[in-house]
Amino acid sequence: MKSEHFILLISLLFFFSCRSRTFVYQNPITDGIDEGGLRDCQIVRDCGRWYMTGTCAPVHVGANPGVSLYSSSDLKHWKFENYLIEREKLDSSVWYYDRFWAPEIHKIKNKYYLLFNSKNETKSYTHGRGTCVAVSKKITGPYTVLTEDQEFSGGIDLNFFEDTDGKVYANWHDSIFIYSAEVDMEIMKPKNIYVALSPDSCGWDSAGIEGSFVIKHNGTYYMFYSSWTRGYEIGYATSKSPNGPWKKYESNPIYGGQDEARCMKYGGIYSGNPEDPFGQVGHCNIFKGPDNGYWLSCHGILKGGKPMLVIEPFTFDNGRINIGKPTTNINKITW
Repeated sequence: MKSEHFILLISLLFFFSCRSRTFVYQNPITDGIDEGGLRDCQIVRDCGRWYMTGTCAPVHVGANPGVSLYSSSDLKHWKFENYLIEREKLDSSVWYYDRFWAPEIHKIKNKYYLLFNSKNETKSYTHGRGTCVAVSKKITGPYTVLTEDQEFSGGIDLNFFEDTDGKVYANWHDSIFIYSAEVDMEIMKPKNIYVALSPDSCGWDSAGIEGSFVIKHNGTYYMFYSSWTRGYEIGYATSKSPNGPWKKYESNPIYGGQDEARCMKYGGIYSGNPEDPFGQVGHCNIFKGPDNGYWLSCHGILKGGKPMLVIEPFTFDNGRINIGKPTTNINKITW
């Protein structure tokens, strides 16, 4: 290659690498998502695409169809891929038959682990809430359930976190608490279970906490969680160890929506703005966005509306999370 051609090539590469890019989005995101809505939206990036799963409607009454998977190339337009767990294809004798809540997908050691939370309400085999784990070689499945005979744990909202040393930790909600444990991946069982977080006696999370999700940044572990006390809002706690102890951020909550009716129901004190469009925003998961930075995905419920996808970028400022507030404005992120 002639020197002038080489210089031209380097100049072009430098030019394109320095060009800024802009991502435009508007919450809530609904395109391609079932009109019944989607709660507990979890997004994961894999092989150049984003994949999303969440709780299908109906959420609280009657059986829902299973664990759905969506995909997108731009985070704004979604396509239904398939059901990773489909109720109508299950044997009615399994314990995870009627309800499917808050699924998540985690890639650990080149395998995809699907976590979901279930309940069986049929008279022939009634089973209370429990957490379930399945595994696949591909994110789109098929998935093999590893907890076929017995739940991984009681409760719901199971989350896995793989540390830099390869150990895996689980967090889940039961009653009003968040429990944690190391995971024995060989037999898919929790060990050394402890209460990681409890609700405060008063304040924004006093009614109960749920929806935990853990990440590690600059040597500090961050546990995100949600509470329904005043609507639905998100806070976080930090620790120097995946085994705790966990300390709640003093300025929680960092994100969410408030609803006066839910405050009355659960004993919360309303401090929101009646003009805010969202009454509930929460149960967040963390993923890498188009700028390769940290983003959260969760569901947001416009006042009087259905749960739909909400995404939001955030940064760290001296160890504290810096994030905006949920709006329906058109947002632009440039990098």
